[in-house]
Amino acid sequence: MYNDQTNGIINFADILENQRDRRGDSPFLSWDGYSCTYGEAQAYVKSQADGISKAAIRRTVVAIQVKDPVKQILFFLAVQKAGHIPVLIHEYLHKQELREFLARYQINTVIAEGQEKIFDRRKETSLEEGYFLLQDVGKEEGEFPMAACMGVMTSGSTSVPKLLFRTAESWAGFFPIQDRVFGITPESRIFIQGSFGFTGNLNIALDVLCAGGNVKGTSFLKPSLWEQIIRENGISHIYLIPSKLRILVKRLPSAVLSVVMILSGSQSMNDQLVHSLYRLFPNSEVILYYGSTELNYVSWISGREILMQPHSVGRIFPGIQAVVKQEEIFVKSPYTVLPAGQFWTSGDMGYFDSRGFLIFQGRKQDIYNIKGNQVSKSKILGIMGQHPCCRDVEIMPFQSDNGETRLEAFIEGEAGSKTEIQRFLETRLHLWEMPVRFFFLSSLPRTSTGKVDYRALRNLQEKGQF
Repeated sequence: MYNDQTNGIINFADILENQRDRRGDSPFLSWDGYSCTYGEAQAYVKSQADGISKAAIRRTVVAIQVKDPVKQILFFLAVQKAGHIPVLIHEYLHKQELREFLARYQINTVIAEGQEKIFDRRKETSLEEGYFLLQDVGKEEGEFPMAACMGVMTSGSTSVPKLLFRTAESWAGFFPIQDRVFGITPESRIFIQGSFGFTGNLNIALDVLCAGGNVKGTSFLKPSLWEQIIRENGISHIYLIPSKLRILVKRLPSAVLSVVMILSGSQSMNDQLVHSLYRLFPNSEVILYYGSTELNYVSWISGREILMQPHSVGRIFPGIQAVVKQEEIFVKSPYTVLPAGQFWTSGDMGYFDSRGFLIFQGRKQDIYNIKGNQVSKSKILGIMGQHPCCRDVEIMPFQSDNGETRLEAFIEGEAGSKTEIQRFLETRLHLWEMPVRFFFLSSLPRTSTGKVDYRALRNLQEKGQF
């Protein structure tokens, strides 16, 4: 494997340089008509790092506001090569939200497409055609941990995202452990869709970089193109969140034999999806992981185990210590964001069953008090997802006219199935767990990272667009 490559590394640009020496002519990245070998990627990263260094700035955090995933990951590596700390910006942030984020964390240096007016007073350094290093002149820089090699953003679906920092070892040191489960090797050809601003996509791509494998992907939300890439390239691994896997399985007319591993996380899987994946990818294993931006990977469960225990997120990865205190999950490991080695929580609730498997009950804010009862959003989503008319589901609370908390369900499906769904739920949920409103959509709105866009749902609700 590649364990020896992660000892004493400073950043992932170092690993790319090592891979150039070992696997220079081997393919590294293929994306929407662009492709490069490890050697070509290293040459590009070095040229852009030289351009960044011309700005003569001391070590700092550099925000990367770039839409093209190829440029995202190559600029990410170039910023590290130049000795700075990269953070990929979620492209769904509006300009004002970006300004608030940069101001909150005193980030005064941005790589952007075009000469956008992100800062009122700015200095510009041209990188390659169409990309610029923008600096806010005369502003005080924010503080960051000296050990950090990269910044990561939380999802920020309802507020300005948080900025957290990681060392390279917090990911690269864990890659050999996760790869014993994920099966990533130098021969792996992994399919990814979407932005590397999604931490899961970035993590798995850097894992493949360390292994010497091949990343193939697309920015387009087009399942026919996904199928073409998967079949024509003999893809061995697929990395997609469950909502995108649902789109893919609807498209596939026949089985794909090259795929040996389907990796997923961030959302739950219902038994319909699991059965479809095993049917259409008969040579594959299905792995659902549990983790977060703060914690890294915490636990994993196979598809067959999901069928037996639908609310479980499985066994804890080796080297990870997880405890439950007052129903809240706390994690301690060397692989969290800085400062590592202390107990972290992302506000998730759960408990361990008799086998030692972790049962996920949802985020703390997703446990609702309704008529004096604790109601788990995760439980309701899991049960609703079992109904064939619910292609995808989201639950949100609201205040009724008398001030009590009630639940409404946003369903990707046909409005005519409401009565059937209600009858199904009545036999599986308590009365106080039942959604009292049902809204049917052709598809749930999502951010560029694939997560549900709650602000869009609220806007739709306020406008009555159902």
